[in-house]
Order: sequence, then structure tokens, then C-alpha cells
Amino acid sequence: MQDPQEKKGEVRYTQYLLVILIGLLLAIGVVSVYIHVALHQVEANEPRYTYHFAYISKAADAYTTNRIYEEARAYGLEKAAYIEKFRSNSINDYTDADYVRMATAMEVDGIIVEGSGDEQLLQAINEASIANIPVITILSDSKKSCRDSFIEIGSYNLGREYARTLIQLSRGRYLSATILLDEEDTSNIELMRGMRETLANEGNHLSVELQVLNVHDLANFRITDMVREILEKEPFPEFLICVTEKDTMLTYKAMKDYNLTGRTHLVGLGISESFLKAIQDGEMAAVIDVDAVQMGTLCVETLVQLNEEGTVNSHLIADDTVITKENVARYLNDEE
Repeated sequence: MQDPQEKKGEVRYTQYLLVILIGLLLAIGVVSVYIHVALHQVEANEPRYTYHFAYISKAADAYTTNRIYEEARAYGLEKAAYIEKFRSNSINDYTDADYVRMATAMEVDGIIVEGSGDEQLLQAINEASIANIPVITILSDSKKSCRDSFIEIGSYNLGREYARTLIQLSRGRYLSATILLDEEDTSNIELMRGMRETLANEGNHLSVELQVLNVHDLANFRITDMVREILEKEPFPEFLICVTEKDTMLTYKAMKDYNLTGRTHLVGLGISESFLKAIQDGEMAAVIDVDAVQMGTLCVETLVQLNEEGTVNSHLIADDTVITKENVARYLNDEE
């Protein structure tokens, strides 16, 4: 027969275990409720996207394309669109065509890409079109492809902006400018028309002399030699104008390498950290580039419209922006 004291101890032990078990169950219940509420809270706070767009640019570190991406991404939040950037911090041999094919395989809702005449890129864009994925090109076009729309500054407007910049920076009644451009590029016909008409109308108080130097198919060192020849022999042109980012960089580098800065006012195209610092230091007069805010907005609006309505204008014009010593500090702060 079991001792009464021993039996009493077993009862107490059982009660003790029961209390612990009940406590554990309550704790588990509280934790479960907390996790359930927390998960619902996270789900409620997570952005919900209707569209997934791919953004593909030639250079991962280019100031302009990065700004356009940031503006598109920010505006995309308002339109329930997630903008995924390709080539950011990528160290590989993938081409733009490869990234377009990757985006196509991911079945994104739209592709934004810097266009070019590269045959592989043209083919990749056409493959995306066959897969019913809308594609828009920005800054430069892929004319022979099935892209849905091209968004650019606009050659005529760009020419007008160059002319207005020269008029604003000119210090006298005589204005001389030498322009480096590819005369085989038909878009430069409109650019020169815009420049000449604006100089004639808005700069009619000036005596203007324009010299055009054709850089079509010239190797980089030939352009460098051309710049040196222009600036080593007086009289120097008051302005030296470049209408591509590449020619602007080559010209600026030649002026630095041959100690020719200060002999002319360099007006170029495109924004980079080196250009911004050159403007701040007085080594460049101005650069012109696309309005990144408007371009980013147009990218998203165009792809959303293509998804919802199926059609857009095949050619869209974005505004430009001019950076001089007066406003360069704001852009340098953005770069930092």
C-alpha cells in the first residue's frame, strides 16, 4: 500500500507539471498570435506591384542613365510598377542583347533599353516583341527593330538649346564657334537647323561665324589631333561644341592633356562627374542633357499605357537641361 505522503507528493508533482504545461501552451499561443499579427502587418506594408519592368543601360556608372532609372523607379511606385535595373554593379561579359533576352525569359511587362544599331540588340528586341513584351528605347534608337516607342531629347530642340547657351555665354557682339559632328548622321541636319535658326532669331544682335568639322568615322586619336590643331593656332574659336558624349570626353581630355583649357569655351553633351567638376573649375562652359525626371516619368507612363491600351506614339520628345557654373553645385550635390 502506497504511503499517503508519497501519494500526496505525486499529486503535487502532477499539478506542477500541469501548471507548466498550461503555461507553455499559453506562451505558445501568445507567440503564435504575435507572429500572425506581425506577418499580416508586413504583408499590409509591402508594396504591391501590378507591373514588372526591366531597365537596361549601356554603362552601369553613367550619371544620366542612373538618374533616369532613379526617377523611373520613384515614379513607378506611384503606378504600381517595379523597375528592375540590369547591369548594376555587374562584372561580366553580358551585352545589352543578352539582358533583353534575360528580361524576355523572365516574362517582364516591359523593357526600357538604350538603343543602338547593334544587330544582336535589334534581334533581341524583335524576340521580345514576338513574345508580346513591349520595348521602348531611350536616348539612342534601334530604328530597324520592332520597338514600340523611342524617347529622346529631339535634335531640333537640342540645336536650339546649344544656340541659346552660346548666346547666353557670349561676351561681345562677335560669336565664333567650331562644331564637331558626324555629317553622315541625319539627325544632325535637324540639330544644325535648330541652331542656325535660333542664332538668327534670338541672337540677331550678334555677328555669328560657325565652322562645322566632320568627325564621321574618325578614330579617337584623329579627333584628339583635330582639337589640338584648332586650339594651338590663333585665333581660337570662342566656343568649341561637341554634340555627343564621346566627342565631349575626347575633346575635354585633349584640352587637359595638351594644356589647352582656357583657350575656348567647351560646350558638350552628357553629364558625368568629371564634366560637372570641369564646369565648377572653369574648364568647361556647359553641358546639355536630357531632363532625367521627365524621361523617367515618360518611360513608366509609356509602358503602362502599352500594357493597358496596347498603343503609344512611336516617337516621344523629352525636355533637356543645361548645366553651367551657375547651377552646377546642385548636380554635384546629387552626385555625392
